[in-house]
Amino acid sequence: MPVLIANQELVTELLPMDECIPAVEKALRMLAAGEAVLPVRSRMTLPDGRSLLGLMPACLPGLHGLGVKAITVFPANLGTELDSHQGVVLVFDDERGLLQAVVDASAVTAI
Repeated sequence: MPVLIANQELVTELLPMDECIPAVEKALRMLAAGEAVLPVRSRMTLPDGRSLLGLMPACLPGLHGLGVKAITVFPANLGTELDSHQGVVLVFDDERGLLQAVVDASAVTAI
């Protein structure tokens, strides 16, 4: 099974704001109704004491959604050509655990 690789440009093409708003609303309603699994975010501070790795898993069984957003935060990148936040969203099949997509997290967060 092929894995979709979605960079910032493709994310904005496939996930326009007007379609994202109702999808997020539906996910939030599922969460409020107890139909979603959204553990507390996990973060690990790196030895420099300022940078970190964050993991945000979620499962929406009614929508067959299973994934994790993994980001790094490097404040030292501010003022350079690099964003301070870098990351991906990994989307998995909730029946067999197969990786379906690797998605740019910056674009998802911006939307």
